[in-house]
Amino acid sequence: MAADFSLGGKVRCLVLSSDYASHRFDKPLGWRARALSTRFDERLAERTRMARELHNTFLQTVQAGKLVADDALEKCDDPLRCNQH
Repeated sequence: MAADFSLGGKVRCLVLSSDYASHRFDKPLGWRARALSTRFDERLAERTRMARELHNTFLQTVQAGKLVADDALEKCDDPLRCNQH
């Protein structure tokens, strides 16, 4: 069978090669997308954990400061304790 170098043959060859190329790269792109998605999810989870930890630390610091301020503002009934600074 002789090679078909007509315009129709060239178009068929181009279509077949583009179909092959798109099919050939679908799987690796899907794998890469899943890998990137997994890495993104891991980073998001770590950032969420860190934000939660910072938030909790900040709230504990504010709460401790409030307790100290409340204690300082209380009227002191014990003369020995009131003289301490």
